[in-house]
Amino acid sequence: MSQTHDSSGGFVPTGDRPKFALIANSEDRLLGTVIGDRYKILSLLGKGGMGSVYKAQHTSLGKTQAIKVLKQSALENNTALNRFDIEAKAASSLNHPNLVSVHDYGLTADGAPYLVMDFVEGVSLLDVLLRDGALNSALVLELFEQICDGLAYAHSEGVVHRDIKPSNIILTRTATGAPQIKIVDFGIAKIVSHDNDEHELTQTGEVFGSPMYMSPEQCEGHRELDARTDIYSVACVMYEALTGQPPFVGANAIQTMYKQINEAPNPMDGANRRLKIPPALEYVVMRALEKKPSDRHQSMEDLRNDLQLIKSGGSPTRTKSQAWYNKKPVRKRIFVYTLAIFIGTWLGITAASLYALAPVIFMPEWQRTLHKANNNLRKGRYDFAEQYYNKAVTLVDKSNETATVRAFVRSNFADFFLLMADNEDDDSQTLRALHLYEQAQALVSKDQMSKPSIEESSYVGRQGDCYFRLGKYSKSIQSFRQAIAIGEIAPGNFDKAELYYRLGRAYGAQNKPKDAEVSYRHAITEARKTKDFENLEIAKYYHYLANSLTAQEEYKEANKLYYQSEQLRKRISGDSTPLYLSTLADHAALLTKMNQTAEAKNITDFIKQHRRITETMPPL
Repeated sequence: MSQTHDSSGGFVPTGDRPKFALIANSEDRLLGTVIGDRYKILSLLGKGGMGSVYKAQHTSLGKTQAIKVLKQSALENNTALNRFDIEAKAASSLNHPNLVSVHDYGLTADGAPYLVMDFVEGVSLLDVLLRDGALNSALVLELFEQICDGLAYAHSEGVVHRDIKPSNIILTRTATGAPQIKIVDFGIAKIVSHDNDEHELTQTGEVFGSPMYMSPEQCEGHRELDARTDIYSVACVMYEALTGQPPFVGANAIQTMYKQINEAPNPMDGANRRLKIPPALEYVVMRALEKKPSDRHQSMEDLRNDLQLIKSGGSPTRTKSQAWYNKKPVRKRIFVYTLAIFIGTWLGITAASLYALAPVIFMPEWQRTLHKANNNLRKGRYDFAEQYYNKAVTLVDKSNETATVRAFVRSNFADFFLLMADNEDDDSQTLRALHLYEQAQALVSKDQMSKPSIEESSYVGRQGDCYFRLGKYSKSIQSFRQAIAIGEIAPGNFDKAELYYRLGRAYGAQNKPKDAEVSYRHAITEARKTKDFENLEIAKYYHYLANSLTAQEEYKEANKLYYQSEQLRKRISGDSTPLYLSTLADHAALLTKMNQTAEAKNITDFIKQHRRITETMPPL
């Protein structure tokens, strides 16, 4: 079957939809030319709003690749240029069998940016669903396990896709004929680098994405989107793959986003009564479609683990649903929503502004105030942010919201104080955060009738972080141990590995390297159970375990662990990152203690050289 590339990055069969897919190749000026001195353009695969995608061949290696070129008319469009730049940075930093990688990028002779990507012969999930309708559950489990694998890796590298939809999921086959997923188009991805710098396309209140697959928080224009927005989008696609239709479809984009924010999805047998969908699988999809991010799976690994459990005949542990949208006065909301659209149109407000404005109208006052607090925090207006956080706490306490929601608002306020403590090196800010986390824990415990919950485990763990910052290491250790114990018996999943790591840090600060060693070993064991084995989290745990062993003069194993940490960090993020160089520095210190001075000097010289390069290197 011949294929072409649609505007979203997917491949579509030309034989099935010729009026959309066939391109007049002879009219394209780049055909037959060589760009970047090494890529010969062979044919035009497809055109989209931002540019064109070509089939090309590397003139030296003979390798077939796909090249996306930004069209000339988009060169004056800052949004298009930023989106192209983000796709280059995001995709080029990723290397996973379920992601389409970017291998090179540059400018054509005319000054148009281009990306060199994997050439994938396949068909988009969109076209499969248009052709076949609903898929059988066994195939869905197989395909979405791979989707979760690819996105889990991207998230571990600090990249949130934010535009998961059927046309961005390509179905192809491996060399052995097994089905394989490829995820494409990181053009609106959010990138969080390892030094916590964020790079993204959107500003506060702007909305990018595809409404039928956008999370409620994305529809509301939030900038603080994390991996859970991708979890929701994957669930929308999985619902469509199982039933043949998306969970939410309105008459237009705004109505669709309204449904995403306010309405519950129909049961799957209601969407298509002819289907036989395993109840456990429907439960997993519905959980991932929860409106509140805290009610969904908390990581892509959690979602993947549930799918794997169903494949093996098991049934995931059920958690309490927070179906708040069933409690709202729907008719009143629809009236206000329609009125907002009418007024916005009359005033000439743009569609993008309406996307961001309309959902905010339906927020309760405490939530709008919290939204203002977060916006002021992002803009560096700390005094205003503190006032709004304080007001949000007062308003939510006067509302009819549950104690768990009141705890959530307090945790946001506490997070603000911890940030201020970092900026100002002020213990009083840490103490204020501690008191708020204690209040949040008490509220959640009351709401859950003293039954253990993941939320309580999280708030107790954050208390441990506060005690650690205050130098109260014994209390920090006590809090981390309590958080782990609560998480062990609470329904749902929690990041036990990270809690063990933080416990190890506290033991290390208290000069108890043996206890720290035990904690770091637990962290590694837990991480291997729930995460991709080779990632930066594991590298971090190796590094700190090596530190604790060095403190106990167990140099041989420490040497091996430093090497493992270095290899992982180098392969994943390169050999010039601060984390990689800090691991090398600790390793050099160990080698000096082992009287391997020549090797230690080589490492030290390497660190000095690469630190100079990093300091003088211009930004990408």
